[in-house]
Amino acid sequence: MSEPTRCAVCHEPGTPPDLAECADCGKWFHLVLDVRSPDPGCGAATFGGNCGFSFACNPCIEVAEAEAATGGRWRSAVR
Repeated sequence: MSEPTRCAVCHEPGTPPDLAECADCGKWFHLVLDVRSPDPGCGAATFGGNCGFSFACNPCIEVAEAEAATGGRWRSAVR
């Protein structure tokens, strides 16, 4: 992806490295890796199923957290 595209969460334009691809839904979202930034971004770096490191958008993180609360799959988001 070299041309600007729109974030699937906030619908604002962006390009890498400002955008990342969600490991769950495959959509692009704003990713802020600097924890000192006041902007929370539209997703996060996550540790999922096989203890692997990946990126997920906020809607997919919310689904995973809701599933985990009811005994489903576990995901830890670094936000």
